Amino acid sequence: QTCALPISLGANDLARAVSTMTRLNRGAARAAVAAGLHAATDVTGFGLAGHAHEMAEGSGVRITLRLADVPLLGPARALAAAGTVPGGTGRNREHFLAEGRVSGEGLDGVSLDLFFDPQTSGGLLVAVPAGHAGEWERARNEHGVQAWRVGEASAGRGVALLP
Repeated sequence: QTCALPISLGANDLARAVSTMTRLNRGAARAAVAAGLHAATDVTGFGLAGHAHEMAEGSGVRITLRLADVPLLGPARALAAAGTVPGGTGRNREHFLAEGRVSGEGLDGVSLDLFFDPQTSGGLLVAVPAGHAGEWERARNEHGVQAWRVGEASAGRGVALLP
């Protein structure tokens, strides 16, 4: 049985997706340990926003994430805009947006879907205190790890999602 997507997925986009999904988090985990970091989670079934919520709750902080800083694979936004999202996306949105666990005021539905996409092969979300930034940079370079700053922690509770 074939599944027709509302947009086409080019060979390069498919190859990049497969490469990303088959990359292990071993190097990132080793780099985090080498840098003295102790707060991290693998981004899987709860999506980036859901896993950030787990970290925020466990650490007693507020985490702010910026979608503009999140590296998205090729046509991810176009696919989400066409409604091609996993079924768990809606369940994640309902659960985490309820009772203010996560706030996404001002975000459109596509952006929320991208934050709550329940991928089963995500990278690591790692908390890097300012005092460990140099060690993290050195360790991730040693281990060949790409990293992006996608948000920050501050005093407060929950998770705030920004465009």
